[in-house]
Amino acid sequence: MLDLLRNKPLKTTAAYDILQLLASEVPTEAEGLLASLVNEIDRDERCSADVPVAIATLMTNFPTSWAVALLDRIKRDPALGRAVVPPLIREYHQPSGWLSEIPPRSLADFWEWLNQNYPGDPYDKDDDGSVTINHDIYHFRNGVFQILTRTGTLEACDAMIELMRKKPNEFWLGDILAEMRKTTHRKKWVRPSASALMQLFAKTDKRLVRTAGELHNLVLESLRRFESELRGSPPSMELWNETAKGKQKFWQPKDELNLSNCLKRFLERDLKEHGVIADREVQIRPRLGTDPAQLVDVLVRAVPFGEDGKPASPVSVVVELKCAWNEGVLLDMERQLYDRYLKNSDMHFGIYAVAYFWCDAWNWENDHRISKGENRTAIIDLKSKLSAQAVSLTSSQKSVESMVIDARLNFSSNDH
Repeated sequence: MLDLLRNKPLKTTAAYDILQLLASEVPTEAEGLLASLVNEIDRDERCSADVPVAIATLMTNFPTSWAVALLDRIKRDPALGRAVVPPLIREYHQPSGWLSEIPPRSLADFWEWLNQNYPGDPYDKDDDGSVTINHDIYHFRNGVFQILTRTGTLEACDAMIELMRKKPNEFWLGDILAEMRKTTHRKKWVRPSASALMQLFAKTDKRLVRTAGELHNLVLESLRRFESELRGSPPSMELWNETAKGKQKFWQPKDELNLSNCLKRFLERDLKEHGVIADREVQIRPRLGTDPAQLVDVLVRAVPFGEDGKPASPVSVVVELKCAWNEGVLLDMERQLYDRYLKNSDMHFGIYAVAYFWCDAWNWENDHRISKGENRTAIIDLKSKLSAQAVSLTSSQKSVESMVIDARLNFSSNDH
């Protein structure tokens, strides 16, 4: 068969039909034959017209083994890629199931390559109304994108974020990413059993999350429990560094990144029974041009379910975290939490949490943070300032709540 294909020129459609038949009847032998044809590229026998057909047949019949490597080869050689596309979509106006077996990142790269090599919409052109190969490619390109967006995995969301970084002016991709995340959350949702619901209703300290407002209240309660854990006896040291010099001990707070990580872990543990997910540094919108990337400190999400037992749209609450020494602690409730994350998004509830550390135990010498921001402001005054800001930013559409987390070390005589 290999000699036949090499020595007797066949039309592309005939070669495609023969190779497809072989792939369906004797797949193992066909894969070997196709691989030998493709390897002719590396032996500088590029003149063979059967190579693009062999690549298309390998991709459609053996996508798991071959698609990624062949798509990479197409990216490196656009001329070869343009020869592969016609047999790849032959007799198809929509992509076939093989595309769903390609990893999302490779699928996104393929869609981008198709956009670069076959740009535009052929239906926008004034012609005689005839359907050409360009119309088929247009539908194929759109189908590739649809499969990527409907995959419903975190890997697909990551692939879309990478696309957005490459195309900072394509703002509509942000809306697509938001829908992809919703699809991913719905696929992860597990319907509670009847017995689990009965146990839930029997406990007064547990309740279902049905709206973003209910999730907002639940997170506020969890933040208060986080504060109580920090202020226990003996106090928690997960936010503090302790150093010994001889017999003397010195303490200083750890950084804001540690605060975010600790709070995320606590929320995951504390809210687990409510089916709530806490993500740290979740990207709401990637960097667009000179605009900085919008990274939320902690995004708390839940997928409620309706009376029919089916998952509803996910609900989210943004938690912006600061330490009191941060220079922007009195500015970022508005310019970050509100203006960046809430103002022009479909999220309506935000919490501005500030950790307060200043106390006698903070005795590390030459710590420049001591005199910065609102670090030395009395905790009651800081609470008052932030509460007034939150009230001014809250409206019928958006709700902002402030909270000062008391993270001070309060050693009793028995704790030393």
